[in-house]
Amino acid sequence: MSYKLYKETPTKKIFKVKLPYNEDMVLECLKEYQQKIKMDGYRSGKVPLHVLESKYKINAFYDVLEEQLKEVVNEIVEKYGYKIIASPKFEPDSELKIGKDTNCKVTFEIHPEVNSIKWPKDSIINYEYEITEKDIQNELEKVAKNTTKAESVEDLQHKIKTGDIVNINFKGFLNKEPFAGGEAENYDLEIGSKSFIDTFEDQLINKKKGDFLEVNVKFPKEYHQQDLSGKKAMFEVKINEIKTRNTPKIDEELAVKLKFENLDTLKQAIIKNMHKIAENKLNQLTKNAVNLALIERNDIEIPEILIEKDLEAQKEDYTKKYNREVDQKTNENMKKNVEDQIKLSYIFQYILKNNDIKVEDTDIEQKLIKDFIPENSGDEQSKSLIQTYISNPQIRQAFEGQILEEKIYDIISKNSKLKSKKVSFTELTQINL
Repeated sequence: MSYKLYKETPTKKIFKVKLPYNEDMVLECLKEYQQKIKMDGYRSGKVPLHVLESKYKINAFYDVLEEQLKEVVNEIVEKYGYKIIASPKFEPDSELKIGKDTNCKVTFEIHPEVNSIKWPKDSIINYEYEITEKDIQNELEKVAKNTTKAESVEDLQHKIKTGDIVNINFKGFLNKEPFAGGEAENYDLEIGSKSFIDTFEDQLINKKKGDFLEVNVKFPKEYHQQDLSGKKAMFEVKINEIKTRNTPKIDEELAVKLKFENLDTLKQAIIKNMHKIAENKLNQLTKNAVNLALIERNDIEIPEILIEKDLEAQKEDYTKKYNREVDQKTNENMKKNVEDQIKLSYIFQYILKNNDIKVEDTDIEQKLIKDFIPENSGDEQSKSLIQTYISNPQIRQAFEGQILEEKIYDIISKNSKLKSKKVSFTELTQINL
C-alpha cells in the first residue's frame, strides 16, 4: 500500500492511495466466511472454498479493501497527527475489479490548527454606570405601574403615546426578504421602553388601533447578530390593541402594599436590583463586543462538514417554526452565523489550551451563593443547597461550563484594549444588545 498527499487546505487533506490486490488476503477472508456461512447441501463450516468463491469472492474483496483502507487511514492520521472530524471519504478512480489494484482518493476533514489569536483592539467599550436619583425615580414608577393592571383602550380614536402598551404583529425584512427571528404575533410593547431598536417605538406614536404601517429602522453596529449589525430593515406592523394604566402615588402606602417596611426599604431593594440588572447588561454587552471583535480579527478556515451539519439543523428549525422553506438570503445569513459560532469555539479552545483555566469547588460555591442561594438562607441551609447542586453531575457540569466561559472572557478582557464610557443606569439599559 502506498499514499501521497495530493491536495490540501487547512481543513481538508486529499491523498492519492494505491491499494494492491492481495489474493491471499481474499482467500483468508473466504476461509472466515466458511466458518459462518450456511448453504443447503453442506454441513456447517464445510462449504467448499471454490463454492464460496463463486458466490462471495466479491464480498471478500470489498472486505479486504476496507481493512486495507483502515490501515492506510490509521497510518496517515498517526504520521501527520490529524484531528479528524468524521470518517474519511473514499473515492475510487475507476470501477472496483477483482484481481486489479485499487487507485483511489481519500479525503480527510480535519480541525484547523489555531496556533495564535489576535486579541480585540480599541473596539470594546467598557461601560461605567452610575445610578442617579432620576434613575431610581424611573424604576419606582415602573414598580408602581406594575401594581395596576393595564386596561384596553376602547376609544378607536385614541392615539398611541409614550407609556402606552401596544399589542402588535410584526414581520421584518432585509432587502425585501424576511429574516430569521424578525417576526412575532401578539407582542406587547411598551412605548418609550427602548426595548426595540432605533426609532421603532417612536414611529408607533400617534397611530391607532387597527392601523397597518411600515417601520423603517437601522440595526446598531454593535448588534449581537453580525449579519444584521449596521443594516437597514423594514418591519410590517399591525396594531392589534392599545392598553394604558394609571400610575399610583409613590408613597409609604405603596411600599407597605408591596410588603416592604417603608418607602426607604423599597428604594434600597430597587437599587440593589438595578445593580444586578446593570451587571448582567454590562456582561452581555462585553461578550457581544468581544465576540464581534474576535470574529473580525481572526481568520480561521472552518471545516465545511461542520458548517453543513449545523446549518441543516438551523434550517430544519426555521422551517418548523415559520412553516416555509429557507430562502437564499436567510440561508446566507444563517451560514454566516454558523461560521462565526464555530470560529468562536476554536478561539475559546485555543484560550483554554494555552491558559491554566480550571474550575474548583470554590468557584462553583461562589457562583451558587451569588446567583442562586437566597440571601435569607441560614448557614446550614446554604451548605445543604450547595452540596445538593455540586453532587448532581448534570447541574455541576452546567455550572462548570458557565464558569469556564466567564474565565475565558476575563482573560480576553485582560489582553484587550478597552475604551471607557460613563453612562447612567437608564442609558445603559437602553443600549441595544
